[in-house]
Amino acid sequence: MQITEKQRTRILQLLYSVGYVLLMIGTILYFSTFKVAPYLFSLGVVCLIVVRVVLPIDQSDFRTKRLNKIHAFATLVLVASAYGMFIHHYLWLAGLLLSTILDLYISFRLPKKGK
Repeated sequence: MQITEKQRTRILQLLYSVGYVLLMIGTILYFSTFKVAPYLFSLGVVCLIVVRVVLPIDQSDFRTKRLNKIHAFATLVLVASAYGMFIHHYLWLAGLLLSTILDLYISFRLPKKGK
């Protein structure tokens, strides 16, 4: 069975959404002192890394390449935040905040595909 491009895009969108939902759930549960919180957070980070690796990077212009590099950096910061959660270091919050700000910036600056 061959996966079409539309199905592949839909799977990646779903995986991306599940990744961010797991990040939010893991963050909330961490403050409720649940032991499973770092694992949920890390699973969300793994989902985002898979999407970043599988998704083709647009190399059309310098601005888009720069934004994709920033997005890759934000994903790596999430990896460091997950590690900080496991060792119970409070700076994992700074990494999460930095990654969130970078993702917000990228979502406004990245050109839309329809235009």
